[in-house]
Amino acid sequence: MALVTAGVQAQLHLLRVKELQDILTALRMTKSGRKDELVKRLKDMCSSSILVHAAGGRQHVERIISIHYTRMAGAIGAPMSPVQRITAGAGAGEGSGHGGMASSMKRKSDVMLGMAAASGGMAAEAQQRRMAAAAGDPYGDFGGLHAVDQGVWARAAAADPFWAAADEPKLAGTPGVVMAPTRLRAQPGTHVQFLERPFTLTQAQVKLLRSNPDRFELQCVCMLLDDPVLARVHWPFLAHVRVNDQPLAVMYRQPGTAMGKAGRDPPVAVPLGTAAVEGSNRLSVQCQDQRAFSVLMRVVRRRTLDEVKGLVPAPASFLTARAYLERSLGGGGGGG
Repeated sequence: MALVTAGVQAQLHLLRVKELQDILTALRMTKSGRKDELVKRLKDMCSSSILVHAAGGRQHVERIISIHYTRMAGAIGAPMSPVQRITAGAGAGEGSGHGGMASSMKRKSDVMLGMAAASGGMAAEAQQRRMAAAAGDPYGDFGGLHAVDQGVWARAAAADPFWAAADEPKLAGTPGVVMAPTRLRAQPGTHVQFLERPFTLTQAQVKLLRSNPDRFELQCVCMLLDDPVLARVHWPFLAHVRVNDQPLAVMYRQPGTAMGKAGRDPPVAVPLGTAAVEGSNRLSVQCQDQRAFSVLMRVVRRRTLDEVKGLVPAPASFLTARAYLERSLGGGGGGG
């Protein structure tokens, strides 16, 4: 996973607090704090391959940052580089024919998606879907998921190193996706949130799950949208999960007992036969929590030990580690 380029990261220092907060909102990150804290939060994310992946991927992150820098630069008359002009859709020479038209439409869709994501909230999500559909690009880069759901799905994929989305060629459509990320809905005047949504298990998915129950699993996953820890499963207070009216084991947390930064919740395993069946099913989720959550259903496979080891980054060299330590402590290059 490539990291966000230094040129794009340098734009963060030039942005105002409003643009930084909009970027954090678009990337589903906490937006509170002073400007230097916001910049550091974004740069820490941009420098971590895991966090970049959890935020939706390098191209998605760079596009969001560049769009907001371009908007600010246009508002105050700051100069824009050729790359930023292209990102904003101001470049010339689109080409002719269907290829040029498709390229122009794709870029306009990218710009509109980034602007819609900056406003946050459920209204922005609906607006983002309408813009993408109107631009002829109803799906994002995550194989069949709307662009607004990419970040949530990527965060869920990075939340547990022992599970990976099933990528079996026998699965038709989008591998591993049973139900796209869906926001819990609040009951007016209360902290009660709920979700009632159907989902379908195909014959190929059921056959795969039954072929090797120790390797493949159907899971229900919940993500806190404004979680300061991006890559982790996080269930709300007093959570109840049912599939076809069958209650499932879920992390049950009393209000006021918030999970610390080191905490992690497990996904909910959905057994075949006793809960889910081939064909149409219904998921029910209820909780008492005022925070915003999104729930998804997926088919996953258990990673091998070698695959898990392969996810661990190689250790840094001594000189690199020393330079990082000196920079963190505010030291220079002096001896001692």
